[in-house]
Amino acid sequence: MKKKPLVFLVCMLFITTVLPITSMAGDEDHPEIPDVLGDVKGLFAKFLSRRSIERIDINSTWFYEVPDDPENLRIVGKLNKVTHGLFFKSSYSVYWTYNGRQYTATFITRWYNIDGYVTDDESGESHMIVPLYDGDSDIFGFIIQKDLIGNPTQGDTLTNTWSIAKIGFGSKVIFSLAYDRAPDNGYGLDYIIQY
Repeated sequence: MKKKPLVFLVCMLFITTVLPITSMAGDEDHPEIPDVLGDVKGLFAKFLSRRSIERIDINSTWFYEVPDDPENLRIVGKLNKVTHGLFFKSSYSVYWTYNGRQYTATFITRWYNIDGYVTDDESGESHMIVPLYDGDSDIFGFIIQKDLIGNPTQGDTLTNTWSIAKIGFGSKVIFSLAYDRAPDNGYGLDYIIQY
């Protein structure tokens, strides 16, 4: 009788080590790319206002899909504060690899508008995408047509996920005054396509 609980325990330990548990879709409480607040870096970070630093301080990033809209992928980010600046542009980019190709989705805020685009980093081909931002929260994101990112299908995996926020000057924030990378090094969790 005493051997049954021991055999059961050994089987459970074996199953949990052989079959890794993977989060299929992230959310605000379980993001693929977590980060800590207050870790903005850069040569000019100490000279910027608190408000400027808060608008690029990444909290988290996650991927998800909606069953009624299977041809699109959504990526959502949460910053300490999403605000428009009068003098500086800020950008928020999310990177991932699918089928050996790296893609980037970027959200740029200026005092007068918000733009979103996705780029195939291998070919340099870029397309406008729908930015998600309601103006009342610190959450924003993208709706991306899957055919612009290699057309991943159910069960495919997006790997090497990470994000970066910058504040600075120039088209697409070429000259960066400060930045925040999430995670600080390495990559976030992989995302498995749901639909």
